[in-house]
Amino acid sequence: MRKIIENYITLSVALVGFIGGGIWVFQSESIQEPLILVIGSLITIVGFFILKAFPENNTVQNKTPTTSIKKEQNINNNGNVNKQININENQGRIQM
Repeated sequence: MRKIIENYITLSVALVGFIGGGIWVFQSESIQEPLILVIGSLITIVGFFILKAFPENNTVQNKTPTTSIKKEQNINNNGNVNKQININENQGRIQM
């Protein structure tokens, strides 16, 4: 939604709607429809300048996480098998 309101094409359409709606308000007997157009266009214009004044802070430095997540799963079998299996995620190796 933010990208739509920050778009210059949306601003130009809102300006045309605001000016055209203003003319329509003065020439029309029905005041509800053009007034809705004028108000909607005015909200879009104000939203455009507010969003340009406060830029979004989504700076992505690295796509890889800075902390490494390490999970170990230890399977102990007290039966006939005497081996212990350690599975380390994100390392691609299984040690037996």
